[in-house]
Amino acid sequence: MVIAKLAKPATCKHDGCSRPVRQSKRQNFKTCTNCANRKAKGLPYPAEQYVLKPLLERFWMNVNKATEGCWVWRGGKTGAGYGALQENKKFILAHRLSYEIHNGAIPEGMVVCHKCDNPSCVNPDHLFIGTQAENMLDKKNKGRAKGAHKGGEHALAKLDSAKVCEIRNLMASGVKHREITKKYKISMSTLTDIKSGKTWGHL
Repeated sequence: MVIAKLAKPATCKHDGCSRPVRQSKRQNFKTCTNCANRKAKGLPYPAEQYVLKPLLERFWMNVNKATEGCWVWRGGKTGAGYGALQENKKFILAHRLSYEIHNGAIPEGMVVCHKCDNPSCVNPDHLFIGTQAENMLDKKNKGRAKGAHKGGEHALAKLDSAKVCEIRNLMASGVKHREITKKYKISMSTLTDIKSGKTWGHL
């Protein structure tokens, strides 16, 4: 039996581009579709490959020190308003990262709280560490604890740290997501955020 050798796929002729070129019986293309489209639109080609900048550089790019007092996070945020960025497919809360940059590692089991009650603030002078119980007491004293919000105003009003830990244990044991959302009366998006660490990432 004769085994036919597969022809090596042609690549784009432009320097710096290694994308495959579309082939047809009637015409042999010399450029890839991406470069051809960018050329037609008057854009430089080939397009430079996107390189993710280092974590600290991305952090400072999104910090606005223009406001007096708070350093407001200008990047992506969680549903609760906390700054967030991604590293190695994991979500990192911006205020926790800011604390570690300026004060070192956060002790295990501790959370980073805001003196200013502004979740998007990353000013290290406005941050302090405490236990989850102390954080809840601080919220209660400032009128931000569960029950202080009207109706379902807060996306996480139905949950507390104990319930979130229960939810994670159920997911780890293979319980279906729909059963969990029904039991705790939460949406699928809330469950997904808990699973990814986008919310309740401090636990």
